Formats: sequence, structure tokens, C-alpha cells
Amino acid sequence: MWDELELRDLRVFLVLAEELHFGRTASRLYLSQSRVSQSIRSLEARLGSRLFERTSRRVELTPVGAEFRKQVGPAYESLRDAVMSVYERTANRVTGVLRLGLPNPASGGPRLVEIVRRFREANPLCEVRIVASDMLESPLQHLRQGSLDVVAFRLPLDDDDLEIGPILSTESRVLLVAADDPLAARDWVDYDDVGERPVSRNPFFPTEMMDEFIPPITATGRMLNRIDNVSIEQLMLRVALGEQVHPTVASWLEYHPHPGVKAVAIRDLPLTRTALISLRSVHSPRVTAFINAARDVLAEA
Repeated sequence: MWDELELRDLRVFLVLAEELHFGRTASRLYLSQSRVSQSIRSLEARLGSRLFERTSRRVELTPVGAEFRKQVGPAYESLRDAVMSVYERTANRVTGVLRLGLPNPASGGPRLVEIVRRFREANPLCEVRIVASDMLESPLQHLRQGSLDVVAFRLPLDDDDLEIGPILSTESRVLLVAADDPLAARDWVDYDDVGERPVSRNPFFPTEMMDEFIPPITATGRMLNRIDNVSIEQLMLRVALGEQVHPTVASWLEYHPHPGVKAVAIRDLPLTRTALISLRSVHSPRVTAFINAARDVLAEA
């Protein structure tokens, strides 16, 4: 019997129990009087009891009807409140999955965890999925292919199809060298001090970004020996073995510590920045909400 009850019939019953008038009930619910009568008859048939006494002059609740109203009224209101609560929570918030590309932890900046938490608090029905990529692929390509929604990436970027969002990090530069390299004993180096040591480059990253992050030529005109990247683990091992050095950011060893590697400040390379990157052609509520969360958190810094 319970499975056959209609919420609409319960609503009609509760309004009629309040109005005790078929005409006013019909008007209030935007139904015909015959439809109101049909709902009440249907409900009474399923319950096996009369809920109202009807005469030409008045409508009254029967004892069963009064008890039914007492029991059903609060339950119906609770159900309605629960439905409306969920509706109001989701009406202005995003759902689904936001896929955040993270080439390495340093690109997310020091407040990425706080940004993700802020977004999740404001949008509990949207999952944030952090997609890490190694050094042998381009997260920007995944962004363009639609497998990522937003990427934490290093600047500069000159591509017209990319939207540069909030700045996530601004860092000074260091040179990763083997612990027994003569440069490791110094407080700072110039970029020209790299000398003949190989340095890394990533062929999958935009040229304008790579040339600023790891310039191919020093201030004195020395052409550096840039070799293609391998994985981060292999890179750190190569540096520790003295097979190459790696210009990077000051926070690198916080994320990728290695006992055989030291970081020495590079005094003549400019600061480097990362930002949230999205596609200009894609208008996603998830991306907009995430970027807004980032702006809010970063504005509090």
C-alpha cells in the first residue's frame, strides 16, 4: 500500500484538511475541484478509511482523518524541507569532477592545498581530481584535448587559446648541483658558472617558457648544453652523480629532497611565476568556481 501512495495526493489532503473547502483547496493548488475530489477518493481507497465527512454545507475531518493529519503533516514538511535543502545547495553550485593538472608540486605554489580545500567547502558536490604528470608529457596538450580542466603551469605563455588566471607562486632561482661539485660550496652563482655542465630542458613545454626558465644562452653569450628531460627521479640521480645540473626554483628540494644534491642561489636569473591556466574557449562553471576560490585565498595572503 505504501508504494502506491502519491505525494501529490498527500499534498491535496493536507491543504483540504486546512481549508475544509474543496473550492479553496482547488484554487490554492491550481487544480480543478474534480481533481481534488479524485485525489481524496484515491487516498481514502488506499488507506481503507474515510478521511473527510462531506455534506452540501460543510467538510470535516473524521477521527481517522484528524489522526492521519497529525501523523503525516510533520513528516510531509520534513520531506519537503529535505528536498528543498538539497535543491538550494545545488542550484548555485557546481557538480561533477574538476581535473587539475599538476606538472610538479612546485608549480601549484604554497597555497594550493588551501585553494582546493576552499573550493571543496564551497562546492561539496564537485570532486577535485589532481592529475600529476611526469616530465615526458605536456599538461597543456591534455588541457586542449579536454582531459584536464585547469593546469598549474609556469609562465610565460603566449598561446592565444590559453587564459592565464591567478598567480600561484613567485620564486627565486637556484641551481641544483651534486653535493661534491665545487659550486655546492658557494653561497650563490651566476648562470654563466654552469660552464660545460649539461642542463635540462623539456621538449614538450612551450619554447617561450623553457627559454626563460632555462635560458639557452648566458649573459656572456655562452651557449649551454641543454639535454632533454627524463623523469624527476632520474634527473635527481643524474644531478647527484654530477652528470648534469638543473636550474629550478628555490622550493624544489622541499618537494624532491635528495641527500646527494645541493641548491645554490642563481643571482642573475629573474623570478619565475606559475599560474592557473584554462582554455578561453571553454566556459565551465567548475573552472570558474575553482579560479574564484584561488583568487579569494591568494587575496588573503
